[in-house]
Amino acid sequence: MTTLIIIAIIVLLPVLYNLLFPVKPPVLENYFKPGQTYYSAAEGIKQTVLRQVGNKVFCELQFDPLAAGPPEHVHLHMHEYIHVAQGNLSAKLNGEVKQFHAGQRLEIPAGMYHKMFNATESVVILRPETEEEYVSAEFAYSLEKLY
Repeated sequence: MTTLIIIAIIVLLPVLYNLLFPVKPPVLENYFKPGQTYYSAAEGIKQTVLRQVGNKVFCELQFDPLAAGPPEHVHLHMHEYIHVAQGNLSAKLNGEVKQFHAGQRLEIPAGMYHKMFNATESVVILRPETEEEYVSAEFAYSLEKLY
């Protein structure tokens, strides 16, 4: 009987706690401020917020020389538009490595496996040049928590 009571408490206590103290999601409207920076030493990427307009966050990314970048990944519901402002970016797109030079733009459609990295001894900078080169505030918030 004591064991049954302990199991009931273990199962019900988290439910009761969440009912009494619900988690409040962050308010992301105007959450990001120009100049905020986030750095991932493991990836070799510094992300600087340029501006936020509603749910759109515009950031500059700086890849350190020989930066490994993020692991290969896929976004099922997000397109990425990237403008190379400085340097030569390497990108693995569906298993094929391609080079993108300053002034070039690449589009990564939703569902495409990809990885960006810097194979050079120079800094690579990605900077938005159009209104479609943004990430959602939710995505930026998740990156902020990772960095």
